[in-house]
Amino acid sequence: MICGTETKIDRLYPFHFETSDLLLDQAVFIPHLHEMCGMYEEHVAIIGSGPVGLNAANILSQLGYRHVTLFEARSEVGGMLTVATPSFGFPSEASKHLVELLLRPGIEVRLRAKVANEDAFEAIVARYDAILLAIGAQHSLSGGIRGENALKGIFSAHDVLCAQEPVSPKALQGNVTILGGSRTTFDAAFVALEAGARTVRIFFPGSLSDLPLQVWERVSSLRKGALYLHPFTMPISFLGTEDMYVCGVRCRQIRWASPPQERHLTFVPGCGCLYPADAVVVAIDEIPDMSFLPSTFITSGSYGPELQLVGAYMTFLPNVFAAGDVVSNMTSLHEALVQGREVAYRIHTYLRQQAERAGLRALHGTASDV
Repeated sequence: MICGTETKIDRLYPFHFETSDLLLDQAVFIPHLHEMCGMYEEHVAIIGSGPVGLNAANILSQLGYRHVTLFEARSEVGGMLTVATPSFGFPSEASKHLVELLLRPGIEVRLRAKVANEDAFEAIVARYDAILLAIGAQHSLSGGIRGENALKGIFSAHDVLCAQEPVSPKALQGNVTILGGSRTTFDAAFVALEAGARTVRIFFPGSLSDLPLQVWERVSSLRKGALYLHPFTMPISFLGTEDMYVCGVRCRQIRWASPPQERHLTFVPGCGCLYPADAVVVAIDEIPDMSFLPSTFITSGSYGPELQLVGAYMTFLPNVFAAGDVVSNMTSLHEALVQGREVAYRIHTYLRQQAERAGLRALHGTASDV
């Protein structure tokens, strides 16, 4: 039974790119400043080695900073570039070459170096002249749907995409239901289709125009499986077998309600519709792990804690900057590289202003001694 509007996506676009062409497209965001190498002694720490952190480190190194250190919690650099999904439109070989291009000689990399708590973060702040928070989004938000926490076979997007021990492809070879309409949603759909899913149904609370079109096109180019989109439709409960495995999803249409106070989504009255589901992926949204930050950095947001900014890429501490998923969800590699470039130049401006002030203070001190 079809509930609401169902759109079947067949093969629409080819997914074949030359590695050299992909790298050339991004080269404009990776300037070459060789003449400035080795000029500055300030120490810069970058927490997170995804494309934002990598490009920031690359540009700071080229601007002349000799002491740039990347802190990466995982065993390899690259962040989402190391995950085989269509998020950024890069096949694995092109991603590998891009990481090699960004990771310039002289940049120190500390792998398996998770900043675990507030004390560890404050130690970095005390040691380094500038710090960039470029951490990715590692935690999946819950859908708050009946049966979500009780049934087996219900996974988070992180379980499917980024976990140290990701979900087995065998678990995604039946009828797969995915909740959400973000870039991560389509990454999970890509993984399920690659695993050989019989069907992949995506339920999301918006319209087709709200979807990240670029990622949608790439996922829909796959020949395996069948991808169905269900706009303005969300589950109200999950059904399970006697041994507590998910076996179905009960859905209802939703619509915008417009009371005088505020506009919000509400379920349309009715009995709903039932779809079979052998696996469910909750990919509503991803949020970064900010548990190591002092409470003064955090403010309360609509979906949980958010980083408190006082300006573009700026926290309330003048030497601590932030960019990437910790600020806003990245929708493309282009956006990630642009943010990495912009925050690198902002850090450079800050450090040079600090150096100029220190020079003036030293000069005035010398003059007063005379």
